[in-house]
Order: sequence, then structure tokens, then C-alpha cells
Amino acid sequence: MKDTRIAVRYAKALFDLSKEQNLLEQVNIDMQFVSDVCTKNKDFRGVLASPVIKANKKISIFKEIFSDRISKMSLGFLNIIMKKRRENNIVSITSQFAKIYNEYKDIEIAYVTSPIPLDESQKLTLIEVIKKKSQKSVKLIEKIDPEIIGGFILNFGGNIYDSSIKDKAKMVERELVSF
Repeated sequence: MKDTRIAVRYAKALFDLSKEQNLLEQVNIDMQFVSDVCTKNKDFRGVLASPVIKANKKISIFKEIFSDRISKMSLGFLNIIMKKRRENNIVSITSQFAKIYNEYKDIEIAYVTSPIPLDESQKLTLIEVIKKKSQKSVKLIEKIDPEIIGGFILNFGGNIYDSSIKDKAKMVERELVSF
């Protein structure tokens, strides 16, 4: 709970500052990149979590990795986070920033899970349906899971629509067991 409040405060501060400086779009891209690096690289997360590595060393590592890839504002913000010894919250902060950004831009994030990749027409159809229901622009995030066999699972706006064959098979199994 405390970590969430910290993340929200830092994310809100960064959002407000980047909006004020007309750098909102660039900072959003930067925070997505930082989040991707942090979540996909186990060794990097280990460096961030290590109490043995001093803040100055972490800052120099960050500069080495990110200085050519993100804006000076984003890099300066990350330096402040590390000086305040909040580097363990970076992923939470970037996540909260994305949430604030999406609310501000009126973007609905929708997750679709299917056994094989959807083609473009299927994606466009899903986006149109979600757009009508949510009255927002839609960002569709696709996940492949062969275990659902067929159909798809759609998750957006706190709702889950499960039209997978795996779900249908479970329903038939429950009916047979209760029979």
C-alpha cells in the first residue's frame, strides 16, 4: 500500500512536470522503455534491488544505459528517484505513470489472449467493439496462450469476456460431474 502511494506521487509529479514542459509524449515513451528494460532484464532488477550497490553507482549505471535513449528530463527524474533510494519503485512508478497518461488521453487498455496470433481484421473488429462499449480510444495488447485451444479471452475496463474453448470444455465437464 505504501509503495503504491509512493509510486502514484512520483508518477503524478512526473506527469505534471512533463505536461507543463510540453514533453508528455516523449516522457511517456521514455517511461515505457524504462519499464520494458526493468521488467525484461533480471540482472538489472537485481542491481536496482541491491542494498550493497551505492546510489552513485546505480546512477552511473542508469546514465550508461539510458542517457542516449531517453530525454534529459526522464533521466533527471530517475536520478532523483535513485538519490531518494526509491529505485525499487521504478517499475511501479512507470506503471502508475502509464495509468495516469492513459486516463488523461482517454485510452482504454484491452488485453486479448488467443491460441494463435490474431490477424489485422480480427484486431480491428475487437478494437471497434471495445471502442463502442468504452467510448475511448483503444490500445490492444495481445498474448498468445495455446492452452486455451480456440476462441479468445478479452479483458478490458474491469470486465472479462471468455469465449475460449477451454472455458467451454470446463463448463461441459461441470455439467457432466453434476449430472
